[in-house]
Amino acid sequence: QCSRKFKNDERCKTPHLYEEDVKAVFVRTMNGMIEDKDDLIAEYKQIIRQLTDHAALDLEAKQQTEEADIVAELIRKCIAENATTPQDQETYLERYKGLKARYEAATQRLKQIEDQRTERKQRRQKMLEFIRMLENTDGLLTEFDEGLWNATVEAVTVQVDGSIAFKWKNGMKTSIPL
Repeated sequence: QCSRKFKNDERCKTPHLYEEDVKAVFVRTMNGMIEDKDDLIAEYKQIIRQLTDHAALDLEAKQQTEEADIVAELIRKCIAENATTPQDQETYLERYKGLKARYEAATQRLKQIEDQRTERKQRRQKMLEFIRMLENTDGLLTEFDEGLWNATVEAVTVQVDGSIAFKWKNGMKTSIPL
Protein backbone atom coordinates (compact mmCIF):
# COMPACT_ATOMS: atom_id res chain seq x y z
CA GLN A 1 0.00 0.00 0.00
CA CYS A 2 1.09 3.52 -0.66
CA SER A 3 1.12 6.15 2.02
CA ARG A 4 0.05 9.74 1.36
CA LYS A 5 3.71 10.72 1.36
CA PHE A 6 4.35 8.58 -1.74
CA LYS A 7 0.99 8.78 -3.50
CA ASN A 8 2.47 10.53 -6.55
CA ASP A 9 5.17 7.87 -6.90
CA GLU A 10 4.69 5.94 -10.20
CA ARG A 11 4.95 2.61 -8.36
CA CYS A 12 1.90 3.52 -6.30
CA LYS A 13 -0.44 4.42 -9.13
CA THR A 14 -3.12 1.83 -9.69
CA PRO A 15 -3.63 0.95 -13.35
CA HIS A 16 -7.13 1.58 -14.61
CA LEU A 17 -8.96 -0.87 -16.79
CA TYR A 18 -12.06 0.23 -18.57
CA GLU A 19 -14.95 -1.86 -19.85
CA GLU A 20 -14.18 -0.85 -23.42
CA ASP A 21 -10.63 -2.21 -23.02
CA VAL A 22 -11.94 -5.60 -21.88
CA LYS A 23 -14.49 -5.67 -24.70
CA ALA A 24 -11.79 -4.83 -27.27
CA VAL A 25 -9.51 -7.59 -25.97
CA PHE A 26 -12.43 -10.04 -26.06
CA VAL A 27 -13.22 -9.15 -29.69
CA ARG A 28 -9.54 -9.46 -30.64
CA THR A 29 -9.23 -12.82 -28.87
CA MET A 30 -12.45 -14.22 -30.34
CA ASN A 31 -11.37 -13.12 -33.81
CA GLY A 32 -8.10 -14.99 -33.34
CA MET A 33 -10.08 -18.09 -32.43
CA ILE A 34 -12.44 -17.63 -35.36
CA GLU A 35 -9.51 -17.26 -37.77
CA ASP A 36 -8.03 -20.52 -36.44
CA LYS A 37 -11.36 -22.24 -35.87
CA ASP A 38 -10.67 -25.26 -38.10
CA ASP A 39 -7.46 -26.08 -36.20
CA LEU A 40 -9.10 -25.29 -32.88
CA ILE A 41 -12.09 -27.52 -33.64
CA ALA A 42 -9.77 -30.37 -34.67
CA GLU A 43 -7.84 -29.99 -31.38
CA TYR A 44 -11.04 -30.01 -29.36
CA LYS A 45 -12.34 -33.09 -31.12
CA GLN A 46 -9.10 -34.89 -30.22
CA ILE A 47 -9.44 -33.79 -26.59
CA ILE A 48 -13.07 -34.94 -26.59
CA ARG A 49 -12.00 -38.37 -27.86
CA GLN A 50 -9.53 -38.60 -24.98
CA LEU A 51 -12.14 -37.46 -22.46
CA THR A 52 -14.62 -40.07 -23.61
CA ASP A 53 -12.12 -42.92 -23.51
CA HIS A 54 -13.03 -44.46 -20.17
CA ALA A 55 -11.32 -47.82 -20.71
CA ALA A 56 -8.71 -47.26 -17.98
CA LEU A 57 -11.30 -45.85 -15.56
CA ASP A 58 -13.70 -48.71 -16.29
CA LEU A 59 -10.98 -51.29 -15.64
CA GLU A 60 -9.97 -49.66 -12.39
CA ALA A 61 -13.62 -49.34 -11.31
CA LYS A 62 -14.11 -53.05 -11.98
CA GLN A 63 -11.01 -53.89 -9.93
CA GLN A 64 -12.13 -51.65 -7.05
CA THR A 65 -15.63 -53.14 -7.12
CA GLU A 66 -14.17 -56.65 -6.95
CA GLU A 67 -11.88 -55.57 -4.10
CA ALA A 68 -14.84 -54.07 -2.19
CA ASP A 69 -16.91 -57.23 -2.73
CA ILE A 70 -14.09 -59.52 -1.56
CA VAL A 71 -13.37 -57.39 1.50
CA ALA A 72 -17.09 -57.14 2.36
CA GLU A 73 -17.24 -60.94 2.34
CA LEU A 74 -14.10 -61.14 4.50
CA ILE A 75 -15.69 -58.70 6.96
CA ARG A 76 -18.86 -60.78 7.06
CA LYS A 77 -16.82 -63.95 7.77
CA CYS A 78 -14.73 -62.14 10.37
CA ILE A 79 -17.87 -61.03 12.24
CA ALA A 80 -19.49 -64.49 11.95
CA GLU A 81 -16.34 -66.18 13.22
CA ASN A 82 -16.19 -63.80 16.18
CA ALA A 83 -19.82 -64.58 17.00
CA THR A 84 -19.34 -68.35 16.94
CA THR A 85 -15.73 -68.94 18.02
CA PRO A 86 -14.06 -67.62 21.17
CA GLN A 87 -11.20 -65.27 20.19
CA ASP A 88 -8.99 -62.60 21.60
CA GLN A 89 -11.07 -59.44 21.09
CA GLU A 90 -8.06 -57.20 20.53
CA THR A 91 -6.90 -59.44 17.70
CA TYR A 92 -10.42 -59.54 16.29
CA LEU A 93 -10.83 -55.74 16.43
CA GLU A 94 -7.44 -55.23 14.81
CA ARG A 95 -8.36 -57.59 11.96
CA TYR A 96 -11.82 -56.01 11.61
CA LYS A 97 -10.42 -52.46 11.51
CA GLY A 98 -7.87 -53.47 8.86
CA LEU A 99 -10.58 -55.00 6.68
CA LYS A 100 -12.85 -52.02 7.20
CA ALA A 101 -10.04 -49.64 6.16
CA ARG A 102 -9.45 -51.72 3.02
CA TYR A 103 -13.14 -51.63 2.19
CA GLU A 104 -13.38 -47.87 2.74
CA ALA A 105 -10.31 -47.28 0.55
CA ALA A 106 -11.87 -49.27 -2.29
CA THR A 107 -15.24 -47.52 -2.03
CA GLN A 108 -13.57 -44.12 -1.75
CA ARG A 109 -11.57 -44.80 -4.92
CA LEU A 110 -14.79 -45.90 -6.67
CA LYS A 111 -16.35 -42.55 -5.76
CA GLN A 112 -13.29 -40.71 -7.10
CA ILE A 113 -13.56 -42.63 -10.37
CA GLU A 114 -17.25 -41.74 -10.68
CA ASP A 115 -16.43 -38.09 -9.95
CA GLN A 116 -13.78 -38.19 -12.71
CA ARG A 117 -16.32 -39.60 -15.15
CA THR A 118 -18.83 -36.88 -14.24
CA GLU A 119 -16.23 -34.13 -14.57
CA ARG A 120 -15.14 -35.49 -17.96
CA LYS A 121 -18.74 -35.56 -19.18
CA GLN A 122 -19.22 -31.94 -18.09
CA ARG A 123 -15.99 -30.82 -19.79
CA ARG A 124 -16.96 -32.72 -22.92
CA GLN A 125 -20.34 -30.99 -23.01
CA LYS A 126 -18.75 -27.55 -22.58
CA MET A 127 -16.28 -28.29 -25.36
CA LEU A 128 -19.04 -29.47 -27.69
CA GLU A 129 -20.95 -26.25 -27.00
CA PHE A 130 -17.81 -24.23 -27.73
CA ILE A 131 -17.26 -26.13 -30.98
CA ARG A 132 -20.88 -25.48 -32.01
CA MET A 133 -20.41 -21.78 -31.25
CA LEU A 134 -17.26 -21.66 -33.39
CA GLU A 135 -18.90 -23.60 -36.23
CA ASN A 136 -21.87 -21.21 -36.24
CA THR A 137 -19.69 -18.10 -36.33
CA ASP A 138 -19.53 -16.92 -39.92
CA GLY A 139 -17.16 -14.00 -39.87
CA LEU A 140 -14.91 -11.94 -37.69
CA LEU A 141 -16.50 -9.83 -35.02
CA THR A 142 -16.73 -6.15 -35.78
CA GLU A 143 -18.05 -5.23 -32.36
CA PHE A 144 -18.56 -6.67 -28.90
CA ASP A 145 -21.24 -9.38 -28.72
CA GLU A 146 -22.73 -9.75 -25.23
CA GLY A 147 -24.44 -13.04 -26.10
CA LEU A 148 -21.16 -14.51 -27.30
CA TRP A 149 -19.46 -13.21 -24.14
CA ASN A 150 -22.08 -14.89 -21.94
CA ALA A 151 -21.83 -18.12 -23.91
CA THR A 152 -18.04 -18.38 -23.81
CA VAL A 153 -16.50 -16.54 -20.85
CA GLU A 154 -16.49 -18.06 -17.38
CA ALA A 155 -14.18 -15.53 -15.70
CA VAL A 156 -11.81 -12.68 -16.47
CA THR A 157 -8.80 -11.77 -14.34
CA VAL A 158 -6.62 -8.70 -14.73
CA GLN A 159 -3.03 -9.74 -14.07
CA VAL A 160 -0.47 -7.61 -12.25
CA ASP A 161 1.43 -7.11 -15.52
CA GLY A 162 -1.69 -5.56 -17.05
CA SER A 163 -2.62 -8.56 -19.18
CA ILE A 164 -6.11 -10.00 -19.15
CA ALA A 165 -6.62 -13.70 -18.47
CA PHE A 166 -9.79 -15.25 -19.84
CA LYS A 167 -11.08 -18.50 -18.40
CA TRP A 168 -13.39 -19.89 -21.07
CA LYS A 169 -16.38 -22.06 -20.30
CA ASN A 170 -14.73 -24.92 -22.19
CA GLY A 171 -11.92 -25.03 -19.62
CA MET A 172 -9.32 -23.28 -21.74
CA LYS A 173 -7.39 -20.29 -20.39
CA THR A 174 -5.94 -17.46 -22.45
CA SER A 175 -3.75 -14.58 -21.28
CA ILE A 176 -3.76 -11.51 -23.53
CA PRO A 177 -1.57 -8.41 -23.13
CA LEU A 178 -3.40 -5.10 -23.31
